[in-house]
Amino acid sequence: MGWAEVKAKQAENIEKLYQKNPDDWFYKAEMERPIERRTGFAPVNGICYRCRRNIAEGENAITVESLGDYIIISCPHCHKSFCD
Repeated sequence: MGWAEVKAKQAENIEKLYQKNPDDWFYKAEMERPIERRTGFAPVNGICYRCRRNIAEGENAITVESLGDYIIISCPHCHKSFCD
């Protein structure tokens, strides 16, 4: 597993949250993007802006299982917020 799987799960989570909250500006904006760019706050390529590590690789990686029904908001390695 890697970033492609996590990114697909992230897009799925955004769609589910949009269905529950159709008036939310964030989810509405995400749904206007092509599905391959629906990453929420996470970098589209999965590489952290700060530490340059792949957020879906390594000991602290975000996996499909660890992501659950949430939206990625920070790097699992350096903990830099993606939404600041």
